[in-house]
This record gives sequence, C-alpha cells and structure tokens, in this order.
Amino acid sequence: MVLVLAIGDLHIPHRAPDLPAKFKSMLVPGKIQHIICTGNLCIKV
Repeated sequence: MVLVLAIGDLHIPHRAPDLPAKFKSMLVPGKIQHIICTGNLCIKV
C-alpha cells in the first residue's frame, strides 16, 4: 500500500506557529511515500 499525504494552506508561521501536535504524531518516518503540497507555505521575514 502506498500512502500519499496531500496538504495545503499551511500558512505557518503566519497563521499558526507550527503543525498541530496530533498531526505531527502521524508523521512517522518511512510511513508516507509521497507528499503533495498544494501551496501557501510561508517563511519568517
């Protein structure tokens, strides 16, 4: 089975300081094979 994570509209750190802890706990190394990011990533200025 191939697991794909599709994620977007993160707006981190502008709208939230970090990913929610419950979500981060699901990000186990080697579990997700592909990540598709639809955009809206931010950087600190």
